Amino acid sequence: MKSDNKPIWYEVYQAFPPKYPPKYDRPIPNVEIPKIFYQEDIVRSKIHKSKSGIVGSVNLTDKRESNTQKCIAYYEEMILDGLQEQEALNKAIEKVASEIPSRREKPIETTGTTSSLVEEFKRSKALNLKEILKE
Repeated sequence: MKSDNKPIWYEVYQAFPPKYPPKYDRPIPNVEIPKIFYQEDIVRSKIHKSKSGIVGSVNLTDKRESNTQKCIAYYEEMILDGLQEQEALNKAIEKVASEIPSRREKPIETTGTTSSLVEEFKRSKALNLKEILKE
């Protein structure tokens, strides 16, 4: 096989072959899969089920703490202070909800009216369809 025709995984497979050859007729091993479940997962599910409006979309590239993470941190603080679980959860959700700025508070800023933007676009020479389609 030429080096140009080798798939990306070929050299890795040669360096680290599987313990047992992958055959279609090999019986499935009977291995019990351990349950990976944390206390935090239960709290997170309760927060999401509460439909409090604090849970937004998750952006994995954003390094800031999410509202759910903040809520879990407040919840854990309140549990350590001696509050009951449900009461701590409700207070944590209220605290995070009070920190979220209301969308109505932010005025929408515009630099100009729609008609002035249209006029500016018409005057600009950046997009000239006749020259683009002239072939």
